[in-house]
Amino acid sequence: MAASGPVDVLVNNAEHCETPDDLESLTAESLERHYRVNAIAPALLIAEVARRYVSGPPPAVVNVSTDAARAFPGQLGYSTSKAALEALTRATALDLGPRGIRVNAVAPGPVQTRLAPGALDHRAGRPGGGRARAVTPGGLARVPKSARKSRAEKTA
Repeated sequence: MAASGPVDVLVNNAEHCETPDDLESLTAESLERHYRVNAIAPALLIAEVARRYVSGPPPAVVNVSTDAARAFPGQLGYSTSKAALEALTRATALDLGPRGIRVNAVAPGPVQTRLAPGALDHRAGRPGGGRARAVTPGGLARVPKSARKSRAEKTA
């Protein structure tokens, strides 16, 4: 990092997800794979950025989580490792905030792709499930007119 200059932004966007990932298929090796990518690597990267920050504009950290961090059937290793990432985000935000280093997380939810064609099927019939919208690699899909606001309405 020293050769390329200071870090302005660290985005921890890597993720590991296996199927099956339920209680019956749970192994120590599977959990380790999930936690190494989804929680341990981001912790080590944040620590390194914080160690190297000495002066100047403080860096910002963005951790990419998921709504699965709040329990997702059949995704034990994935959801618990993403919950660990969210706990890491809160802890490091408190630790690094006094130095001006901001640490935040975003949790965009499932992304409908060819690899996960039924990613939103679990939301059908659940309270609030009707408000869920499929996010595709191209952007937000099928936003109803009632949810759209004009630029003037947003700034008013």
